Amino acid sequence: MNFIKYEFPKTIISGEEFFTMQEDHQILRSRRTELGLTQQQVADKARIHLQQYQRLESGERHIYGASMRIGLSVCAVLKLDPYLFFPEIRQ
Repeated sequence: MNFIKYEFPKTIISGEEFFTMQEDHQILRSRRTELGLTQQQVADKARIHLQQYQRLESGERHIYGASMRIGLSVCAVLKLDPYLFFPEIRQ
């Protein structure tokens, strides 16, 4: 699987760069729009119901609480490294 590195947005304050941390739903929405996909296209490619994806992207549900199949499928479609959502276990 070829992941595309996710770049957190940066804010410049007094000439210094700071990364803006995002919640999982913000990362999903950002990457989906970056790839030019609709919510329906992501759901179809991940083989999940549109409503399931909408809940993830709205923040109603968290990707780290989804089933492994759903979480990995969504990450694959959006070319996101799943470990992005589990930084505490990254080695």
